Amino acid sequence: MKKLDTTAERTALWRALHLEIDHPPLIVKDLWALKLTRPAPGWQQRPDMKFTKPIRASIVGRARFVEDQVIKAHEGEQAINQYVILGAGLDSFALRYQPEKQTSLLQIYEIDQPGTLQWKAACIKEQIRDIPAHLHLIPMDFEAAMRSAEALKENQNRKEPNRDPGKKTAGLSTPRKAPKNWLEALTASTGTSGTGTDSPDTNGINNGPEASIHSHSLHFPLKPHLKHTVKQKTQDRSGAAHSSAHPEDQSGMAQQPPAVLPSRQQSAALPFDLQKPAIISCTGVTLYLSLTAIKDMLHLIANSFAANSLAIISFYEPAEALEGQDRKLLEISIAGAAASGTPMVSFFKESEVAALAAEAGLKQARIFNTQDLINLYFNARTDDLIPNKGELFLVAST
Repeated sequence: MKKLDTTAERTALWRALHLEIDHPPLIVKDLWALKLTRPAPGWQQRPDMKFTKPIRASIVGRARFVEDQVIKAHEGEQAINQYVILGAGLDSFALRYQPEKQTSLLQIYEIDQPGTLQWKAACIKEQIRDIPAHLHLIPMDFEAAMRSAEALKENQNRKEPNRDPGKKTAGLSTPRKAPKNWLEALTASTGTSGTGTDSPDTNGINNGPEASIHSHSLHFPLKPHLKHTVKQKTQDRSGAAHSSAHPEDQSGMAQQPPAVLPSRQQSAALPFDLQKPAIISCTGVTLYLSLTAIKDMLHLIANSFAANSLAIISFYEPAEALEGQDRKLLEISIAGAAASGTPMVSFFKESEVAALAAEAGLKQARIFNTQDLINLYFNARTDDLIPNKGELFLVAST
């Protein structure tokens, strides 16, 4: 099994650390975070854990905000039963979510790099018998596919009067049978995850091309620590006050999940249906995509998904728009990302995000900023847990 992507690991560990050291009420109670990361002993003292409290707050605030949007769309009048997570990383919503209402099962389609999904599948299978039937793990080279499409488009627009139209352009190639974009990978998935039908080599993951996507967090120039499998009990300090859709463990300790998750025992894995509305989330990813790739993604969502689908996309404001520690933290992250070979290249003001949504054809666009999340989840806390400013959330319909 390939080494775990450090960005995905770090993001999950921030959720785990929130459970261990922050005061109640918890923003998100993720009992799966440690099970999906298996960190080395002493992980809590890593510099990227110990000195990044505002970023930890941003990560748990982001997770709660997105999950609340998904729950509202699924359990409310819209009753949307398909959820696509672009750059899912070690997101554990599919393993934690228990609907308050008796409603159709939410089919969750997670798209990310194969290495991350293989790791995730193995960790899940250590805890329960198999990947839940409603969880579809789809490996896809999201960023590379975006870049390939962008390069192909540029090449097609280039005037080359002397080129033989019957010859392929040198330097541009598309892997045979590989999906052209994440939407093709999504619609090509046929519900083979979670029902025991996956072959041993796929480890519960829908077959797909190799992938590389950076999800859910800022980069730091720090080395990962993931060498040992550790079974840890995580103390619950919540007495939590948030929705029962974020399940609570009243014992105060992280528990082993049941052999089969409640209410899902008789569920069936279903292929994605473009004729039905869906929820699409993509957080912590646009930083690494070009403007053209971001426009293509938004256009694909606006014009390919059924009417009344819901998009939840995060963006980041430029460093010059921030002040004090917020600006310093972002500048450190930008430097770390560049040093690791995955530079952050795209930043936007609120007005620019609104313009992107309108240009793509998205409707009823609303933009939430960090202050909105503070008002929703962080007021009256006793531990000074406040997210760093700079992240924007676009919530829009098709």
